[in-house]
Amino acid sequence: MRIQTVQIAALIAAVAFTLAFIAAGMFLLSMVFVLVGAGAVAWLTYQIARRWLETRRGKELTTPR
Repeated sequence: MRIQTVQIAALIAAVAFTLAFIAAGMFLLSMVFVLVGAGAVAWLTYQIARRWLETRRGKELTTPR
């Protein structure tokens, strides 16, 4: 049985379609990790700033005038 040009084109299209789905899945997964990482950095920054402001406010209240 001889392979026809249409069959070769269909095989190439199927492989490209599969690779496109894999790439889309990798993109979505990497975006999830980016969002989780950005959220972690934002939460850490918020916690550090809140603690710094609380200690600064406490020092201002206890400073004699």
